[in-house]
Amino acid sequence: MQNAYSLASAVTAGTGKTIAIVDAYDDPNAESDLAVYRAKFNLPPCTTANGCFTKVDQNGGKAYPAPDPTGNWEGEE
Repeated sequence: MQNAYSLASAVTAGTGKTIAIVDAYDDPNAESDLAVYRAKFNLPPCTTANGCFTKVDQNGGKAYPAPDPTGNWEGEE
């Protein structure tokens, strides 16, 4: 993402910044998919456990909608 969007490095200006992804339905695999992406590009883990990853619903809570019943939306996410 940093290269794709020409963002400053975490060392110079990215510390404390948040990237939000908004999608329809629920993606129960969001954290594990992020782990695959970060591993592929040799990035450090970004997990709930280390405080880097946070998943919230549209109200900032955990009342996630159901996953897409067709199974087609997850690929778009």
